[in-house]
Amino acid sequence: MNIMVKTINKFPVIQLEDILSSDELIKESLDLIGCLVIQNSEIDDEKIEFGYNLMSSFFSLDNLTKQKYSFKKIDQKKYSDIGYFPFKTEIAVNQKIPDLKEMFHIGRDFKNSSLYATNFFPSEIQGFETFFTTLFNEFEIIGNKVFQGLTKNLPLKNSYKSELLSNNNSLLRLIHYPPCDNNYEKGMRAAPHTGIQLLGIQPKASSEGLEFYSKKLGWFRFPKLENCIIINIGEMMSYISNKHFQPTLHRVSNASYDKSRQAIVHFFHPNSEIDLVNIENNTSVKSGEWLIKRLKEIGVYK
Repeated sequence: MNIMVKTINKFPVIQLEDILSSDELIKESLDLIGCLVIQNSEIDDEKIEFGYNLMSSFFSLDNLTKQKYSFKKIDQKKYSDIGYFPFKTEIAVNQKIPDLKEMFHIGRDFKNSSLYATNFFPSEIQGFETFFTTLFNEFEIIGNKVFQGLTKNLPLKNSYKSELLSNNNSLLRLIHYPPCDNNYEKGMRAAPHTGIQLLGIQPKASSEGLEFYSKKLGWFRFPKLENCIIINIGEMMSYISNKHFQPTLHRVSNASYDKSRQAIVHFFHPNSEIDLVNIENNTSVKSGEWLIKRLKEIGVYK
């Protein structure tokens, strides 16, 4: 896709501990770039780099071994979407060509739930389960804080927000974009899309490629961010806020296509059994039903 892409160097950086008092910075950031850049000392670049080393060890396993953890071999119960997803499984909404990536999904540990599957971690990689379970919980803390910061001025009752986020069905996605030669197949590492979740939480990837779109800037990418994470707005957040918050259009281009690329995204979802209620017109949709419909559309729900 030969679309001009800018690198944006001036944008607000919000400290996580200040998220509840950063109304002007939040507005400025969403107006300019459509997403938030959050600095947080608990999840630094060194920690993420350690995670990428673990991911590299898993994705380097032979296909037969990785297939042991295939999402198709796991009883996903009603609402889960966990396990290994082979190369070219996912197709972005309104696209015909699969994304050039493979993935491993980790969900919340619900313990003996009739609605959610139990995580099935690769036993071949020492420390994988412990590290990514901890990382999942750390991203949940961030998601909760940012959600509270974004919604504090919306007419949402605290009791509803608590219900929405209690036992929520978030998902940690570990992504590997394999290297391609000059004759790489048609398609993008991730075609342009918006996420369905409340919030998408993305630490720095192992190499460039992540690009965002805003009405003011067109397509742009960030410079190398130190110890920062990017928060993009999802469709569910847009729905409950009656479009006060707009979903963030983004993609992963084929920049550095000859290099292996590792990335992590935490999809901060609501409780799948709770209705999402629009603050303006009081319409509602069940979170889990909307989620499963989308997962089927993109090919990652069996």
